[in-house]
Formats: sequence, structure tokens, C-alpha cells
Amino acid sequence: MVRSGSASGIIRKTSSKAKGAKASTNNLIWWIFGVALAVRLITSMCVLGDLTDPSRDHWNFGYETGRVARSIATGQGFANPFDLPSGATAWLAPVYPGILAVFFKLFGVYSAGAAAAILCFNSLAAALTVVPVYFIGRKMFGQPTANYAGWAWAFFPYSIYLAANWVWDTTLSVLILTMLLWLTLELDEPKPLPAWIGYGALWGLAALTNPTLLAALPFLLIWLAYRLHRSGHPWVPRMAATGFFCVLIVAPWLARNARVFHRPVFIKDNFWMEVKVGNSLNQVHWWNDDAHPSQNAAELRKVVSSGELAFLAEKKQESLDFLRHHFGLFAWLSLRRFIFMWSGFWSFQLDYLVNEPMDPVNIVFCSTLTLLGLAGVRRAIRAGSEMVFPVLAALFSTQSVFYVTHPYFSYRHGVDPVLVLFGAYAAWPRLSLAWSEWTLRERVAAWAPAALRIALPGFVSRSNVAGLEEPPVPSEQDLANLAMISKRSLNQRV
Repeated sequence: MVRSGSASGIIRKTSSKAKGAKASTNNLIWWIFGVALAVRLITSMCVLGDLTDPSRDHWNFGYETGRVARSIATGQGFANPFDLPSGATAWLAPVYPGILAVFFKLFGVYSAGAAAAILCFNSLAAALTVVPVYFIGRKMFGQPTANYAGWAWAFFPYSIYLAANWVWDTTLSVLILTMLLWLTLELDEPKPLPAWIGYGALWGLAALTNPTLLAALPFLLIWLAYRLHRSGHPWVPRMAATGFFCVLIVAPWLARNARVFHRPVFIKDNFWMEVKVGNSLNQVHWWNDDAHPSQNAAELRKVVSSGELAFLAEKKQESLDFLRHHFGLFAWLSLRRFIFMWSGFWSFQLDYLVNEPMDPVNIVFCSTLTLLGLAGVRRAIRAGSEMVFPVLAALFSTQSVFYVTHPYFSYRHGVDPVLVLFGAYAAWPRLSLAWSEWTLRERVAAWAPAALRIALPGFVSRSNVAGLEEPPVPSEQDLANLAMISKRSLNQRV
């Protein structure tokens, strides 16, 4: 028989080791973040000259975002998204142009200093995304998946490229959406009301940064309400607090739009313009330059002469006419857009590839990532993970608007953290030495967590291995603990 003092000593030592392991894993995430940030900053500084190209009055420096930021920085307000003054605008959501305007005020409009500052900001947002990716992975699938997903994001090519080259809200939007997914999973457990207030406020920030993120909101709230109701916790006040503070954050911008345009205008007003440029008889490319005022001088003159809302009303009518007369073509284009968003494929025609020479490489990478992600989804569903639904809801809902407008790989970037996470979950057993050397010893040792739950009740909770298929691959700590218990038991018998 094992003495009670010896057993309590084992528990104390094991508990101490567990605390040390937790501190070690928490430190690991900051190492991953540091590497991710360094990679993005170095890349940004190497391509800084491309951003400061003065052609077309620095159009490549943020496009419409750069024009609106310049208007703010020079005291003209949130206006003039194109090359000619066109007045107040709601063409863009306000957060990112406002951030860029701050850098313009500090370092000069379209200056090298402003370029360096905004690229550093983008790099910081992209690198910080590793934190929610890591903790979502650990909560859903365990430590190995969290480690692999974190390092995968640190060196993820799309994230590095967009942080270093793309002055748009993309990296900030990705960070916010991934944070919202992390908070959604954390709120599945009882949290005080202030946590729900913060959750609602973050949704408000998401709306003012990129309104397409709101597509995931009803699905995530329904899932949370169901989980709270099932566990016997009051859900109505929590949902009310979330909704109220989301609206509270958005309301000032909506009031501004109503005051400026003399009618209600939601966060952005350019939806029908995007429908127009993505749906035409010209199918060579997924984007029709001739329809957009940033590329067509005649269209720009219409914006200036008639005003933004009147111009967009005209585009709405033209788009609806196209849908009425060419609905079959619209459905076909929507299918092609869906395929493009998940595989990167649009066309192999020469006149298309001249404009998009990197598409063949992108097709291979994008398709591989999608397939890996779907393999991880399948594995998680088969394992019975209850946290799959909100993540899948965000994965598919936030992309839906691009199936009817027009696609771009930066638009799909919003769900790349989720695909990286599920891809890591699908891949990590294949990368594990224990998986590749599945001998009799590993088969026996694989049941170590279950043995520990019997030998030391409460030491290893079921949540620590939730989401893993049986038989689970043991951690080194599990094997060490089981070996220690077996050795002491053998000594007592002797």
C-alpha cells in the first residue's frame, strides 16, 4: 500500500510541475508574438519605397483610405475618397482612415514617416493576432495544436504580405474578429456583466472598422444564448448588455451620417457600387475597372456633379437591372467568386494572368490551406467538440457578401486565422513522433491521461484532452507522471 504522505507529496510535486508548465506555455506565446512582429517589421521596411511612390498623387498609399485620411488631416473632414473633391463621404468605415489621419498629422501627409508608422501599426495588429489564435487553439484542441497554430501564424505568408504592403483595415479587422471569437468561447463559461459590456463594445468597434464582420454577430449570440440557457444561467441581461453597448459605440457615426446626408445611412454606403463592379458581361476578371470612379474619370465626374448618394442610387438601379436580365449569369459569377475565395482560382486565360501573374502560386497555397482547414473541421466534428459551431459560423458568414459583390484575397484574410487553426489541428498528429512511431509501448502509454485520472482524481481533467480523438497522444508530462506512480507502486510491493 502507498502511504498517504507519499501520495500527497506526489500530488504537491505534480501540481508544482503543472504550474511551471503553464507558466512556460504562457511565456511561449510572447516569444511567438515577438518573432511574428520582427518578421513583419523587417519586411515592411524592405518594401517601404513602394508605398511612397508619388505617381498619381500617391494613390497607392492607401487608395480611398489614403484620400480620406488626407482630407481629415488637412481639416476637410471625413470626405473626398477619390482624386477630385467630392464632399462628405460614407464610402469607408471610419476607424482605419482615422488612424491613418493621425499618422498624417504627426509625420506629414503621404510622407515616408507616415508610411513607416502605418506599416508598423499593421504589423503590430497582424502579430497580435497570434495571441487569440494561440488561446483559441489551446481551449478547443489542447497545447500541441496551440503551439503549431501560433508558429504557423507567425510565418503565415498572407499575413506578412498584407501587413507590409497593404494600407487598408485588413490586419486590424482580422485581429478584431479573432479576438471576438476568443471572447465568445471564453464567455461560454460564467463571466460577470462587465465582460459582456466589453464584448458588446468590441463588436461596435468591429462594425466601425469593417461592417462585414457583423455577419457573424447573430450566430455567435445565438450560440452563447443557447449555451447559457442550457447551463441554467440568465442570458437575456447578458445579450441586452452586449447589444446595447454595440449600438452605443456605433450610434455617433450613424448620427453623423444622418446629419451630413440628411437621411439615414448605415456605416458604409458603397454596397451597390461593389455589386456593380463585380457583375458585368465582361468576365475576364473578377473586378471591372471601367465601372469604378477610382479608375474611370467619367464615373468620377458623376460622383462630383451629382453627389455620392445620388451616384450610388444610380449604381443600385443598374445592378438591379443586371440581376433582372442576367440572373443566370449572376448566379454563375457568384459560384465563381465562391470558388475563387476558397481556392484562389478565377481563370487561366492569358489576358487574365497578365494582370494576376501570381495566381498559379496563390492557387496552390490557398487550396492547400482550405483543404487542411476542412480536414481539421472534420476531425473536430468527429471528436464532438461543441466549440466548432461559432468558429464555423464566423468562417462562412463573414465571407458571404463577397460572393455577390467581388472577391479579393485580402477579403478572405479575415478567416485565415481560423483556417490556420483548423489546419494545425489536422496536421499536428502527423507531425508528432508518437504518431509516426505507434509501437506497443506508445499504445499503452497513450492511455496515460485516463490512468492518471484514476490514480490522481482531479489532477487531469477531461477538458485538458477535449477535442482529441481516441486514443489521445500523451504529453511528456503525462508519461513522466505515470512512470513515477508506477515506480513507487512497484517499490511498495517489493
